[in-house]
Amino acid sequence: MTDELSSELLHHLLKKKRILVIVDGLDGSSVIPRYLESACDAQAPINALVVTSRINHSFAEVSPTVVETLCLQAEALPLFVSGCLKRQGKRSQWDDRDLFKNCLRFIEMLDGRGITTLWARLFAERLADAKESGQPPELLASIPDLISRWLGRLNQKVASHQRMADSTVCLLASA
Repeated sequence: MTDELSSELLHHLLKKKRILVIVDGLDGSSVIPRYLESACDAQAPINALVVTSRINHSFAEVSPTVVETLCLQAEALPLFVSGCLKRQGKRSQWDDRDLFKNCLRFIEMLDGRGITTLWARLFAERLADAKESGQPPELLASIPDLISRWLGRLNQKVASHQRMADSTVCLLASA
């Protein structure tokens, strides 16, 4: 038996939406957009395509469904973070004043960037971790800190024989 897929079978599977083609980070490539422009015409068999990009691309003869990142309004951040902490059973560790103060600091740290639900959730997790470890609120969450901790958490979910050392993850996160 061969591991190679015949072009006819691939064409059929693409046409019947049995294969989902995912192109992640389209805005970071100069080659892929040109390829997709030619691939996304009426003759192309790609019928299930997901593209992630920060730039809005248009492809010939394709009517896309655009999904945009949900951003929170600054005034909604404390409520969202409070809900995350409550779900973790850690809301009672924060009084309203400290929670609002830290949320304000986080908003200032983002410096005008949108507050995505991912950023807000990572921030809430960082707040919960800080209380458990006894860290003062002033040490909470720089953006690189949030990213590094998130990557570390993802790394812990990797099978132990494939997992990177925490120091390697931190080094790669800061590169």
